[in-house]
Amino acid sequence: MDKATLDKLIERCTRRDEKAFAEILDQYKHLIAATIQKRIWNLDDVQDQVQIACVKIWRSICDFDPEKGKFSTWICTIANNAATDFLRHRARRDKLLVDYGDQISAFCERHANPILNADETYILESLLEKLCAGKKSDGTRQIFSLLRTGETDRSIAEKLNMPTGTVKAVIRRGKKWLRTVAMQKGLIMAA
Repeated sequence: MDKATLDKLIERCTRRDEKAFAEILDQYKHLIAATIQKRIWNLDDVQDQVQIACVKIWRSICDFDPEKGKFSTWICTIANNAATDFLRHRARRDKLLVDYGDQISAFCERHANPILNADETYILESLLEKLCAGKKSDGTRQIFSLLRTGETDRSIAEKLNMPTGTVKAVIRRGKKWLRTVAMQKGLIMAA
């Protein structure tokens, strides 16, 4: 693709012309994939990061400045950054798996009332936020807060003036959801 054609396509992309962007991607998709594949070997992960890089390119194409460098270099930089972000995220996830995986697994598997340490609390707080987000006031947050302090399901039911069966059902659903999310994030292994 000659420079004049590329410049026209970039200009059209700045006006959010998806067809122009598709033409650019047809020209550069192999370069994007090759750049990412130099750092990430798993093909599924490469494909995911190519998609992420393409979205980043689309969102920031207005920022491309031909005075600062070639378009292909700019695209490679974005692709390389996507790979770097992925590798950093994976390293953090792997560290969590090593450091906290057993604790989260134990939390999810325990039928007895867990008393969490500070590390477990930090990780589970974000999961509990998601668990409770958008829920009607079924007491999920209160139930899990009391459960984490070592309260029994019966004492939680008494304190919240709820039937014990309801408390047990909320705990069971919450633990199931936490286990599913922890497995999806790679924090625990499927049984």
